[in-house]
Amino acid sequence: MKKEIEFLKLFPGGTTTGEIAHFLNLFSSLPPEKFAVIKVSGACLEGSLDGIAKDIAELQDLGLFPTTLYGWGAKLTARLDQLGIESRFIEGDRYTDKAVIGEVKKIAEEHGRTLAASINTYGGAARYIGPEQGIITAKPKGGQYGTHNGQIIRVNTHLILKTAGEKIVPIVSPLGISEDGEMVLNINAATSGAHIVAALDPTKYLLVTSSGGVLSSNGAIINEINLRKQLALMTEQGIISGGMLKNVKEAQQSLEILADSEEHSVQIVGPENLFPELFTKKGAGTFIKLGYVIQPQQMRGEFFKQFGDLALASFGEALNKDYFPKAVSQNAQLFIERNGKGGALMIPHPGEGLPPYLDVIAVHPQYAGNGLGKELIQAMIEFQGPNGKLFWRTLNDLRKRSKAIGLYTAVADGSQTFTGPGGKSYMGFFINLAHEERGKALQYMAGKPSNFEGH
Repeated sequence: MKKEIEFLKLFPGGTTTGEIAHFLNLFSSLPPEKFAVIKVSGACLEGSLDGIAKDIAELQDLGLFPTTLYGWGAKLTARLDQLGIESRFIEGDRYTDKAVIGEVKKIAEEHGRTLAASINTYGGAARYIGPEQGIITAKPKGGQYGTHNGQIIRVNTHLILKTAGEKIVPIVSPLGISEDGEMVLNINAATSGAHIVAALDPTKYLLVTSSGGVLSSNGAIINEINLRKQLALMTEQGIISGGMLKNVKEAQQSLEILADSEEHSVQIVGPENLFPELFTKKGAGTFIKLGYVIQPQQMRGEFFKQFGDLALASFGEALNKDYFPKAVSQNAQLFIERNGKGGALMIPHPGEGLPPYLDVIAVHPQYAGNGLGKELIQAMIEFQGPNGKLFWRTLNDLRKRSKAIGLYTAVADGSQTFTGPGGKSYMGFFINLAHEERGKALQYMAGKPSNFEGH
């Protein structure tokens, strides 16, 4: 393994060894195939082959073996043009007949073998796995798509597991093979990548593109996209379009195929930033998630039990026995993620001159750290309409509440410590509160009893 200081040189300034060590320890504890799937665009293979190959070889030095797929789009189009074969696309898929598939097979093998050879040149060990080896089984779509455009039936991960287990990087062709083994079928690399991700369930899925991320209309990288909340509006306003929109749609397609899709993400990143994207929290490209569906719910028994169970799982303590009757008397509003992964209870009018108060927010530990807490807070703000307001508190205990305090600090536009019930130290957080409202909010939080039994 590289010495720590040498490894650190692969990252931008400000990256700490502790942050890198956290991710390295996480990845090293996983089975080899659970680390990452990386899909490299054809443009990146053309322009950044050496850098990508060198980085993948460096990952092998760390004991990490990413399953790697690749594309070739524009180069295939140019080759078909030279042969006088028209390129046609239907909903993003290339029309593929017998003449086209012949060139597709050639270019797919060329790119796969070239990438594997380049990794090997830099001291790594990579193996090209072609469609005939049966990782992707497909059937012809037929009709307007042509005779040799494929629809994936299943993914067999055995050879990927075997190759990664031998400490060799699998370079997987995105093409499929028919069930009888007689016909190679053209499949969009993003579609193949999504199905392989669904089969392997890796910790990271990277789409490597020459743009370095999703770019806004002014050319800046968009750090994060919540597809359910933002994609339609961003498209309508022209913030993302053309090739950028295609990249985002590829990511969306990948996520929608996955089970429990809200808990997964896709990172779109440039070829020069693989390490920052893999080993830092901030990353270097665009972080894309489907987003959660959070629904306001009526204050009734079935949801009381669900929310009470979430609070118990999240805090290890039960809500007071009279918690829900009191909440009903205050016309509280409950918000629950549609699969019961988390929830929050907001008191719209906690007192005279006070804005809405977030009384309890709870995320099941299995789903903590994936952004659900942030989306619950956003849902409460959006529920109020434009310029929504919110305030809340948490124990000022970095040992037990460090993650929550970090989240709240990031989403709030102000905070203040104060002494609350039992003489304990609390932190209060505010969104869109005026100065005089903050003072009243602090008085309210300082005098409000605990919501949990035994306090």
